[in-house]
Amino acid sequence: MNDKCRRKDDRPAKGVGRVTKRLPVLVIVLLAGSVVHAQGQTEATAYLDRALDILQQHFVSRDEVDWRSLRERAYSAARDAKDPSETYQAIRLALEIMGERHSRFMTPEERRLFRQGAGTSVGMSVLYPENVVARVFPNSPASRAGVLPGDVVLTVNGSTPQPNSPEDRLLSFTATSSFVLQLKRGEHAYEATLDRERVSINLPPRVLRFGKISYLELPGYVGDGQIEGLGTYGDVAQKAIAESDQSPSCGWVVDLRRNGGGNMWPMIVAAGPIVGEGNIGSYVVGQTRTSWSYRNGASYAGQEVASRLEGMSAYTLKNPKPSVAVLVSRITASSGEAALIAFIGRENTRTFGEPTNGLPTVNDLHELEDGAALVITESYMADRNGTTYDDIIRPDQEVVTDWANVGNDKDEVLSTASRWLQDQPSCK
Repeated sequence: MNDKCRRKDDRPAKGVGRVTKRLPVLVIVLLAGSVVHAQGQTEATAYLDRALDILQQHFVSRDEVDWRSLRERAYSAARDAKDPSETYQAIRLALEIMGERHSRFMTPEERRLFRQGAGTSVGMSVLYPENVVARVFPNSPASRAGVLPGDVVLTVNGSTPQPNSPEDRLLSFTATSSFVLQLKRGEHAYEATLDRERVSINLPPRVLRFGKISYLELPGYVGDGQIEGLGTYGDVAQKAIAESDQSPSCGWVVDLRRNGGGNMWPMIVAAGPIVGEGNIGSYVVGQTRTSWSYRNGASYAGQEVASRLEGMSAYTLKNPKPSVAVLVSRITASSGEAALIAFIGRENTRTFGEPTNGLPTVNDLHELEDGAALVITESYMADRNGTTYDDIIRPDQEVVTDWANVGNDKDEVLSTASRWLQDQPSCK
């Protein structure tokens, strides 16, 4: 999820993350017509009208959608709805018809959990079609059941695992509240029953040291920047960077392989000492671009501060322009891809791993009157050189991740990146 996901009244500044442009007259007429159409109808129909109007006005590829047909199908799906909650499936149908993987609808409860950096899930990410467990969240149903990264899911509720759609690169555990899984670890097969529950999805950044090379892992992050009990995401990262850099590092590994997205701005602050100061990317809508930058402990959208350090001053590396290896995977998505894009075009930087998830687009959140929300893709991302991205991003050197060994001496992606760093002039 990119997912600045800020409300309209608390975003960094008007237009940040959503570069607006004048709508064609035809669209304005259609929108006005739908509002008139809603008059005198049920509360449910009026609610659906407003949701469809928001989609039609803000979706980045709105000119490619047959809105008349979409509305007809959505109204048909909601024809028996008596209140707004009974239109939710029709709104999800509209998003499905739009054919855009990154936009989504959140119920009031999902929105409430999202604000808290949590979601309702079984607490793991499983890659498709290999069905390999790539990450397990602490204190989750999957963790308590003993599931480990690298395990293979054989069946889900007695059937072969399938994603929600052919384009998905991860399995989805949302069809029911409970799942019986058959799994395999090496030659050992076992069963786990996982019930969906509230799971915290925010993990703190961490820094490790391997000889003269330092390693920064930036996991996904949802929320306003705070890590419970630790301070801000950016503060946690920069403090750890400063501690590792007491003996100067000749090179840095930035690991985004388990970064599934969230709020990109704290991630930019966290990586700031390594990515360096200045413009590092932009949003793109048509011919309009809004830059992102890092300066003095803060990330900026255009000229407005989006996130900043709160408990410390900005740290500057003792070696201010180190060689950097960035690691990515199919989990790397949305704001994780934004963090990757921030490094593309930087001098002495190379990327390793697997092609990303393919959601390098910018979402904005629009709240509806009952507390539900539409998260809509409204712009694309571009790197510091102006290259725009709208699909998977391939690393400079492809290396397959062994998820059972991420971050240890058997991690081939990390080993390959470290060998490259050791060959750079700064590490000789």
